[in-house]
Amino acid sequence: MAYLTEAMMKTHAYAEVLTEITRSDTTIVPLAIDEAVAFTKSYLSRFDLPKLFDPNATGYVADANLLAKVKDITVWRCVRLANPNLSIELCRTNYEDAVAWLKDVQIGQTDPAGWPYKPDDEDTDTNENNEVQYISNTKRTQHW
Repeated sequence: MAYLTEAMMKTHAYAEVLTEITRSDTTIVPLAIDEAVAFTKSYLSRFDLPKLFDPNATGYVADANLLAKVKDITVWRCVRLANPNLSIELCRTNYEDAVAWLKDVQIGQTDPAGWPYKPDDEDTDTNENNEVQYISNTKRTQHW
């Protein structure tokens, strides 16, 4: 099962509107979905992405809010082609809201409940997941 299919887009754009935008080209919406998922993943690199985006993965976390944001981004990718029966301002606002939310998650201002973090790589000095980290220089002693 795919993370997001064209049939699941009906909550954000009617099928007949997407058909009109794509001029019945059945390859455009799946490409827009792939672009939106890849774009979203680029903001969420500190999380365990297979558990967020692969319904077949062990420990998959189905997050409706994340799915809605990916749908908003997908709709914007399609709306760029044409504007039949859609408010382009509303779609742009939804797209900008989705990107702003992803940025909040990226910098840690928003912490979605239940999202799995990437496992820590023991070969590095830093922790790659959610822990707060600080590094400082060693204390210096001045002699005069």
